[in-house]
Amino acid sequence: MWENTFLWLSADNGGDNPVGLASNYPLLGRKCLSWEGGTRTFAFLSGGLIPAAKRGTVNNQLMHVSDW
Repeated sequence: MWENTFLWLSADNGGDNPVGLASNYPLLGRKCLSWEGGTRTFAFLSGGLIPAAKRGTVNNQLMHVSDW
């Protein structure tokens, strides 16, 4: 089954930090703001459908939810 799987994990957006409950350090800003701390997040891809040439690589390109 793993050979036919595409696993995608990602966060929704930056932490909400009005009273210090979350930290987006070293990025500036929080949820609902246009600073990187409110918009930048991580994603993790895995599974057998990832081409062999791309496995174990890192991509730092920008992406929007509409891209996937």
